[in-house]
Amino acid sequence: MKSFQMLSSVILMKRILFVAGSSSSSFARTTAFVVPRHDMNQQRLMSSTTLCESNIPSIEELSTDPFMKQVQHASTLVPLLNDKDSNVDMYPMLKAQLSHSDGIRGFFVSYLTGSSEEEEEEEEKNMVVPKSLRRAMKKVDAKELVPLACMNVIMPTAMVTMHTDPNLSSSSAKTAKRGKVILSTLLQDEADGEKDDFLALDNCLAMLEAADAAINTMEVEMDDDDDDDDEGDDVDEELVKYWQDFYVKWGYKETQLNDIITTISEVLA
Repeated sequence: MKSFQMLSSVILMKRILFVAGSSSSSFARTTAFVVPRHDMNQQRLMSSTTLCESNIPSIEELSTDPFMKQVQHASTLVPLLNDKDSNVDMYPMLKAQLSHSDGIRGFFVSYLTGSSEEEEEEEEKNMVVPKSLRRAMKKVDAKELVPLACMNVIMPTAMVTMHTDPNLSSSSAKTAKRGKVILSTLLQDEADGEKDDFLALDNCLAMLEAADAAINTMEVEMDDDDDDDDEGDDVDEELVKYWQDFYVKWGYKETQLNDIITTISEVLA
């Protein structure tokens, strides 16, 4: 069941990354160890930590390797982010990987879809971006990161109801939940003055406006309602058009658009 849910998440992320400029992805696998049942969880954690630390990529590799290699690198780094037993300084490596488009996309394939049962349990207790990752994200070109972060929320959100298999829907919901944490963090950093612009906020407002316009089957610029005109004054019309086209491209219907409105509104709350 776990492998099946992982596969569905990978398929979804391939779609997201195709839109963002990628066509494929690959995941590194770790070796399973047979241990006594009472020591299984502890041994699994120790084995995973040791294996990941022994395969840590270099700063140069993280800075220059192509997309598929970046996915493999991320599958090594992600398990170490919340690992209290690891002594690895994650920030320099994350900063290097997130310094270019292939690295950004490759990292988030693994971060949003790949986790062990222990990591999911920890994640449920503390739904925040790890400090080293948040620090590295502040150094990323917002024009590269923000659109992808938005897609990482709205695409799995839409797939929750587009899937007919409940396991696939559940997997998409988990990916969307993680994506919301990333997008919320970007919005918070903008509000705290950590960024020179408000690109995340602008895109969120545009996604809402585009979804509302799509539901009402009318263009934003043709809306004659006074209240909507007032709201539109604060929305980037080019971004609205971008997201309108995006919704049409992926065939989102009223159900998906309403779910997107609900989800993005929650992120903005």
